[in-house]
Amino acid sequence: MPLIERNVRLNCVPEIQQNVKVQELLWGETKRSDLEAQFFDFIVFADCIYSNKEIWEKLIYSLLDFAQPHKTEIIFAYEVRGTKDLAFFPFAQHLGFVFNEVSECDLDPF
Repeated sequence: MPLIERNVRLNCVPEIQQNVKVQELLWGETKRSDLEAQFFDFIVFADCIYSNKEIWEKLIYSLLDFAQPHKTEIIFAYEVRGTKDLAFFPFAQHLGFVFNEVSECDLDPF
């Protein structure tokens, strides 16, 4: 948590910092009622899709709990590492998630 809080201080202007709160969320365990926020405007995560369905099911159900339909924007970065990971996408789509892939040419080269 200290690293994320440091990143907020370094990357957000003071006017934005006062509206940012960093809190721990344990997939499948932390409920929206456990935190002060009702819903989030944005949820950002990276490299959180694993071949273990039990793990990403918890992630998806947490996203469903914290995201307000048609209002919360969920942004995540993912690099394909194996075919088992790809099962995440149809499962999430079945629950109402919509994915927009960023084309290779639009990615930052670093």
